[in-house]
Amino acid sequence: MIPRRLIQKPKLRGKPSKSDHQRHRLYSMERTFIGWVVGTETNAQTLVAVRDHACREWGIPRPKITEETRKRVYGSCTDEEISLNVSYDGHNMSVFLHELAHWIQFHKYPDTEDHGPCFVGIYRYLLDRYKMMPAYAFDACCEHWGVKVSKVVPDGISN
Repeated sequence: MIPRRLIQKPKLRGKPSKSDHQRHRLYSMERTFIGWVVGTETNAQTLVAVRDHACREWGIPRPKITEETRKRVYGSCTDEEISLNVSYDGHNMSVFLHELAHWIQFHKYPDTEDHGPCFVGIYRYLLDRYKMMPAYAFDACCEHWGVKVSKVVPDGISN
């Protein structure tokens, strides 16, 4: 049986931004479909391994990973580091891959919109690559929520 929340009409949270057109749709999709907080905890050693592998694959420098423990899970990315605010006893891989997608975007496609189709394409690739969500399922979610996605992969890899 398909959970009701997966077939309901999308309910958007937040307001659209003039400079980041689909951020609100992507955030709403993440909260509903990807299990944004529950069930994706991991440890710091795994995050470092994923960071190292992804940065090598995309041919970009590795960011510093910092962490704080808070009641709410969220992340941020600057030009020097990825910061994760984690809850529970571990790290949330979905949040980390979202921020890692920003890191890759900043280095490979700096003139693209923060949560635009290019970013979503990188995020799609990372979720699939690190076994969080198959690309075909992510594509279906994007279609359902009206999130535009470009097919973006590292150089030398076909998709």
